[in-house]
Amino acid sequence: MSTKIAIIGGGPGGYGAAIRAVDLGARVSLVESGELGGTCLNRGCIPTKVFLEAAELMHRLGNSGELGIEADGSLDMSRLVGRKTEVVSKLRSSLQRLLESRGVDVIRGTGRIDSAMKVAIDSDGDTIELDADVIIIATGSRPERIPGWDGVLSTDEIFDEPELPDSMAVIGGGTTGIELTTIFHELGSRVTLLEAMDRPLPDADLEVSTACRAILERRGVNIICPASVDRVEPSGNGRRISFTEGTRRGELEVERALAVPGRAPNTVDLAPPELGLKTNGKGWIGVDPEMRTSVDGIYAVGDVAGGNLCAHTATAQGIAVAEAIMGAEQTIRFDLIPRYVSTIPEIAWVGITQQEADVDVLVGKCPAWVNSRSTIRRGKEGFAKILADANSGEILGAHIISEHAVDMAMEVSLAMSSELLLEDLASTAHPHPTYSEILMEAARNALRESIQI
Repeated sequence: MSTKIAIIGGGPGGYGAAIRAVDLGARVSLVESGELGGTCLNRGCIPTKVFLEAAELMHRLGNSGELGIEADGSLDMSRLVGRKTEVVSKLRSSLQRLLESRGVDVIRGTGRIDSAMKVAIDSDGDTIELDADVIIIATGSRPERIPGWDGVLSTDEIFDEPELPDSMAVIGGGTTGIELTTIFHELGSRVTLLEAMDRPLPDADLEVSTACRAILERRGVNIICPASVDRVEPSGNGRRISFTEGTRRGELEVERALAVPGRAPNTVDLAPPELGLKTNGKGWIGVDPEMRTSVDGIYAVGDVAGGNLCAHTATAQGIAVAEAIMGAEQTIRFDLIPRYVSTIPEIAWVGITQQEADVDVLVGKCPAWVNSRSTIRRGKEGFAKILADANSGEILGAHIISEHAVDMAMEVSLAMSSELLLEDLASTAHPHPTYSEILMEAARNALRESIQI
């Protein structure tokens, strides 16, 4: 008899688990209260990348004169919003067809765990009950709201605004804050970024976050950090932001304010207390390395389990859980999933930072300006940096600011998962002229065998 799996949540973790489990012979019901695809498809990754596409084109047009091209870089924001809506709708429909074609039973409604291995679904006023052998929670997360910050936008609303603001404040300098700062600056807004920590991208390698800040400031972004936002209030047609920077108090008036302080898990009323589903003080579900919760037979994947809140991580977790449930071999290395920031140029990293290294390390770097393709593209900003164990040559991490940085980080991820050494990466010929050559040169630089530096 087939294993019956009930999945609550239709985001990347949920549909990744559903499709893989069905392929392995399970009977799967997927419960979704909103739109399929979760935050990523509807309000996060995909809308961001549509806007980034426009921002990159605007950035290129600003430098097109050197190529003999004169172009009018005016922006029709309503058409950009329309394009975003079109892309999201198309991908959502494709996902619906994909799930149906694989035999996943998609149920529209709000699901909650009624008791062990029972899911109750509120669907248009009716209650549907599901019995399951296994339950996977994939309910995702939502933008954290700051009490009293009325009129401040979140990522749920920012991509539906029909007009480009003349001035804008982005509160929060993590991955999402840096991406949106980049996008709206390139589209034409005057952007101020406020970050509570002492540097933007505080999770990144120090050298990367320092370079990221320098790039943004050279382009005209105003960055204030460490800054504590004390108050946000209406002012004319915009917002007045009061903040503290060290011992200095300041005020900033902008047409629009966007807050990205973090995210909150969607776990309210998900399960009765007597079930014993353990969460931390903020509602994130506790899981072990195999994504098992404190209740036998119940797993949690994606944002709701905390950790790395990325769509590709959620999908990988969903696939791994489906394989574990169905007895298939698991092959995913969660510690080698690259992180990336959709800036111009891209930022990506995998493995440990130089600050986290607890062994003697070889450090190799190659700046973008020595790379032929970067020079052609006028991409003088950025570098590739690679870390390896000084004794064994084991690759420990890579940190990259460059066009196609994500692709290079994936090359390092594959090398690390295959247990290749620094010398293997250095001796692998990379096509010329390509951006990927800076990765090879960084590896050669660590071995003191540089050709271009």
